[in-house]
Amino acid sequence: MQAEDVDRAERYLENYDLYKSSKSEWVWQIKGDELQVQPLFAREFMKELLWKRAQCYMISSATILDPQQYIELTGLLDVLKKDEICVLPQVPSTFPVENRPVIDATVGPLSREKWEENVPKAIDAVEEILRKESGNVAIHCHSYQHQRALVEGISEDLRPRLIVHMRKDRQERLREWMLSRGRVFVSVAFGEGQDWKYDVCDAQILLKVPFPDLGDMRVKRRLELGYQQWYDNQAMTEVIQAYGRAVRAEDDKARFYVVDGSLPRLVGKCWQFIPDWFKEALPTCLTASSS
Repeated sequence: MQAEDVDRAERYLENYDLYKSSKSEWVWQIKGDELQVQPLFAREFMKELLWKRAQCYMISSATILDPQQYIELTGLLDVLKKDEICVLPQVPSTFPVENRPVIDATVGPLSREKWEENVPKAIDAVEEILRKESGNVAIHCHSYQHQRALVEGISEDLRPRLIVHMRKDRQERLREWMLSRGRVFVSVAFGEGQDWKYDVCDAQILLKVPFPDLGDMRVKRRLELGYQQWYDNQAMTEVIQAYGRAVRAEDDKARFYVVDGSLPRLVGKCWQFIPDWFKEALPTCLTASSS
């Protein structure tokens, strides 16, 4: 057993009494070589593990799309009354909208059912974008399956520009791309925590809308219990997070191309929760479902 496994087991045992007395529904699943046992919701444990650690909290994020749902799922009402929770209004972006456009390059839905039908069109769309974007480009693929399909299908003349990572060399390939110019980072799960400012990234391509994995038992069970809006909001949050990787200052510029035709429908489902600064960057064709 590795040291990190021992640490994980010790942390679990420290909270064993809390877990044992839980009335929460639990799910288990095997991922890789791990058996994961997880509560369906964390809210029951938040009071002891987080909220009791301070008297006041300030929670700041550009992508808490539905504050009321956030309050419910984090168990805040177990420690505070409704009138003790203050939700501040949205703060507008100071980045000029013309510096951060969302550009429609959709080809049709890239859902599981439509993937085989539409992936050739998606690859054509990516090729067209890359032929006019000569600077550094990041492609958000959502999964290694999608990444592999794109790399295997792309034209030979574009392949020398690609920097492709696997699970074991994610950071090495990221650094290689960030220090390069004119290269294309074909990425999986790099939609958060990245600072790709100025000429590190001139354009991004959203190949696939990052819907939560329906093969994940927690996701599946939440949907069975009616948490469809949570599911949609999670995907929309990931899209907005990815969008924000490249434009990091008022004088920074980058284009954000959308290839997956699933986005307009998702925008329509989440319209009331989407920040105004993201809405104003969307072209009309991607907001048709919201009207």
